[in-house]
Amino acid sequence: MDIDKTLFLQCQRGSHAAFKKLVTEMAPYLMTICRRYIVREEDRKDVLQESFISIIHNIQQLKSYDALKSWSYRITVNQCLKHIDKQMAWFDVDTHSQIEIMNEAEMDFDAEQILTYINALPENLRLVFNMYVIDGFSYEEISTFLEIPESSCRVYVSKARKALKLALHHHHFIQPSQVKYHDIR
Repeated sequence: MDIDKTLFLQCQRGSHAAFKKLVTEMAPYLMTICRRYIVREEDRKDVLQESFISIIHNIQQLKSYDALKSWSYRITVNQCLKHIDKQMAWFDVDTHSQIEIMNEAEMDFDAEQILTYINALPENLRLVFNMYVIDGFSYEEISTFLEIPESSCRVYVSKARKALKLALHHHHFIQPSQVKYHDIR
């Protein structure tokens, strides 16, 4: 995403044409973020729209053009988390799982394959995994935001990693939609 500084300043001044161009230029980048958190395409579009509404309504408050990318990223992640929070019921985690772990050196996958398997994870595992591994939130931050114990965050990340290793290990034999994560809960 490479937004022109002039476009940014026009958006801050309220130009509708500039807003339209900003949306066109930023949509692919922000949709990539939505894809990591939200499984259903319709929900991704809704979250992306909410993100743009927030960006457009608050862009005047942004003091620096250089912060636009990270600021819009954070807004989009927060919109994804809000969406998930509305739909999610957290459940207790059984910390014992009997899953065979493969050697990481044996894995050779592209990002699209991995994203497919991440999206197939149970929602609670996918959410915490994305927040910790991909977006770099600390366990403490995740715990605070999601109102779950920090120890549960650690367990969710661990279980997600194990589930992904298992799924990727078997990826030549089955499709992501056929992977069952019943041993992970």
